[in-house]
Amino acid sequence: MKLGTSEHIAGFIMSKLYHHGCWQKRGKPPRKHHSITNIKKGYPKSHRGKFTKILKQLQRKGLINMFPHTGNGEHHVCAILERDILPRGIEIANKWRVSEGLPPWSNEFDELL
Repeated sequence: MKLGTSEHIAGFIMSKLYHHGCWQKRGKPPRKHHSITNIKKGYPKSHRGKFTKILKQLQRKGLINMFPHTGNGEHHVCAILERDILPRGIEIANKWRVSEGLPPWSNEFDELL
């Protein structure tokens, strides 16, 4: 997987959200969340301009939720944690993890559910 591609950035985002425990279940408030500004940190600056488009794609696919934070109005993001959605998110994250030399997570990811 090549640095800066949509697939690579999506995997980076999903992996970061799962790793930091930024998720929510349907109808419940988020457990934790990341600001749009902070979700980009750790990725090369030359590709950070692509994040907004990728975040919107992930939201349309139902993998993440973006919402304005009540404190400062900045948009925040968290992964959706449901049995029917989680395998797709883990697959995206694992592709990125393997490309970066990290071990993949279990497809069930039961420790979160």
